[in-house]
Amino acid sequence: MDYVGWAVLLMCLLAGGTLFFSVNAVALRKFSLVKLQDALRVAKKNSASKDLAEKLGEDSEKLILTCSLFQLISNMCILLLLVSIFPDALKAESRHAFTADSVLAFVAVALVLLVFNLALPHAWAKYAGQPPIFFPEIDLTYYQAGAHVVYTSSTTLVDPTFASLFELVYVNGDLSIQGTVSGTGTIVVDGTVTVEGDLVCSDSDVIALIAVDDILIEEPAATINAIVYGGTHGKIRLRRSSTELKLLNGVLAGDAVDSQRPLHVTHATYLDDETKEALHLPGHIS
Repeated sequence: MDYVGWAVLLMCLLAGGTLFFSVNAVALRKFSLVKLQDALRVAKKNSASKDLAEKLGEDSEKLILTCSLFQLISNMCILLLLVSIFPDALKAESRHAFTADSVLAFVAVALVLLVFNLALPHAWAKYAGQPPIFFPEIDLTYYQAGAHVVYTSSTTLVDPTFASLFELVYVNGDLSIQGTVSGTGTIVVDGTVTVEGDLVCSDSDVIALIAVDDILIEEPAATINAIVYGGTHGKIRLRRSSTELKLLNGVLAGDAVDSQRPLHVTHATYLDDETKEALHLPGHIS
């Protein structure tokens, strides 16, 4: 194989390198820390997966710059190989003039690549994009230890009542719930929550639903006055219906929400830091 053949082969390899570093740079800008933690937890099956994911998140800017730098080097090498091929096709007396022009062209293109392939994309990705939202993990050990009421298996609650202010209820299983809430408190479910009908409170009462797995809001439910927290492992699912679901003076929070019906949300205005701590919401427990 002559020089031109080897140059073309090397350019193909460099093109693969450019694609590799480009894809990694984009992926590092858009990855979900929560989903990465879940994937590493499944693969490694130990507590180190969380630390590894957090370290990757902390070093993501350095990794993005590194990928972008190697992408730029690959692009410049491809350009240099292209420039080196053409003189062989010219006559000897014109080769020196062509080489000088090629070097100038290479420098100009390299500067353009440096600005538009590294500096500007990195600046736009860092300052123009919105930071991702990471939801706190649900600490079941904390809720089990501090619960005032414990259900040892799956249960159904109709017109739930909290006996004391900011009562903490723990369900070791699935929960079905609906009706009118009396009192203020939090229900933590180590399983799936199914809201089978309207779940309403008076102006002075508050209910917070926290679930490790999915939270299912079935079709009959049309009005919900609650703080609904789906966590990082489950999904909040609004079952298919033509009827609009009204979430009044409440919160709908989770890593993923699957809505198959119209949704109207009026956000809670009473949730200051003190109330969040009293309700034992994830991220606000001591």
